[in-house]
Amino acid sequence: MSLSKLHYVNVGPKGTFQNSSDIQTLPRDIDDIIDHVEQHDLKKLAIHFHGGLIKESSGMKIADKMLPVFHDAGSHAITFVWETGLLETIARNIDNIHNTKLFKKLLKLVIRHAGKKLGGVGGRGPGVAIPYAEIEAELAKQTPFEDFNQSEAESRGAGALSETQLDADTADLEQEIEEDLESDADEIEELLKIEAPTTELFDQSRVTEAVAEDARGISTFITVAKAVALIVKEVVRRYIRKTHHGFYPTVVEEILRYYYLADLGAWVWGGMKTAAQNMWLPNGGLHGLDQHAGTYFIEKLAALQASRPELTIDLVGHSAGSIAICEMLKAATEQNISLTLRNILFLAPACTAELMSSEIIAHPERYRHFRMFTMRDDYESDNSLVKGVYTRSLLYFISGVLEQRVDEPIAGMQRYLTGNKPYDKEPFLTIKEFLDQPDEDRLVLSNSQQITPGAPPGLRTTAEEHGAFDDDGLTRASLTAIIKQ
Repeated sequence: MSLSKLHYVNVGPKGTFQNSSDIQTLPRDIDDIIDHVEQHDLKKLAIHFHGGLIKESSGMKIADKMLPVFHDAGSHAITFVWETGLLETIARNIDNIHNTKLFKKLLKLVIRHAGKKLGGVGGRGPGVAIPYAEIEAELAKQTPFEDFNQSEAESRGAGALSETQLDADTADLEQEIEEDLESDADEIEELLKIEAPTTELFDQSRVTEAVAEDARGISTFITVAKAVALIVKEVVRRYIRKTHHGFYPTVVEEILRYYYLADLGAWVWGGMKTAAQNMWLPNGGLHGLDQHAGTYFIEKLAALQASRPELTIDLVGHSAGSIAICEMLKAATEQNISLTLRNILFLAPACTAELMSSEIIAHPERYRHFRMFTMRDDYESDNSLVKGVYTRSLLYFISGVLEQRVDEPIAGMQRYLTGNKPYDKEPFLTIKEFLDQPDEDRLVLSNSQQITPGAPPGLRTTAEEHGAFDDDGLTRASLTAIIKQ
């Protein structure tokens, strides 16, 4: 890799300087960065954080790609490369799960019975089951159930139900699903015993439950019917609460949450969050490579800025990079590391609305300006994480599957910023008020009606995919314009 060590900090295992690859940043490399800024009397630093789910080589390529954006603004660029490589793991495992017989069978069952409760498929109202042939035809498409009538499902389907009534109907729902499954009882039992134990990320406790029920004389397919009923109810419940992500994506999310990804949130997303925190842990009593790279860097940077108060520092975070920035701000406050920041710039941030509220909105003294570039919800909804399998964006998947709470509000998703029900109370109103503050221009939406070709520099983006913000010409030009000021 030709990128100079003056332009990146590679974070090692547990946020330290320890080596885990061919590329390693040492404490002396950070010393060299600080010396370079001081000796060349540099006036601006742009500290960039890429998304946290990519592998190291991709992080280095992004660091190299972003260099001209900051150089053209007269700023010295430093990218934090904090690789995990987990985005590819997520996509691969979702695709593998989707190709198993058990998942396909569960998918058809939940679609059939949730569709019957909600209506909205093929002009049908609630109470009419979808023929399996039609379900299979839809599942063969790149975007299954694209023509699902959401308003029909919300008004006549979910609108005619209360959560109390939904729970009261459990026995009838289980009976219907049992009747649907009865002819497939032997196949279901075989899939649970043979396929499920070899399927990566399948929650094996679900097999244990089925075996325990079988030992009590309760058929395996009845156990599965009860599970499917629970999943169907959660899909419908999310329509009642208006927290669904569209019919097909919500069905997929709920099946994954129940049967497959019990540990994925903790393993993948929780692990990524831990990585975002670890690099800023205190270095008291630590030496050499055991020190935390992020903390070492901001301690040196704070000392430099104290001697050179004219030094301007801008932070840029894409996707999970926003989490790293929030954790940096929090740690700096807790450790009494004083930094004066000019701009905090988020690109499609994957931090929760709660984290952004607590670390950005609640502490305006930490920075002078904030701006967020993100997609409109129609682009977010069309940006498939895995074609034909999960037909929403990475941020939707984080919100619907990886976070502990389903439909967890993510800061970069427009759906939570509208002020519409059910997002018409706190903390949503505080975030909306912050972003809508007159004359601050804190929110830039892709190709929005507000952002015309005549919009001033710094207020333009045409990114229509989650991963496109660091490639999008207008976004890059906007970053340059802001930092150049």
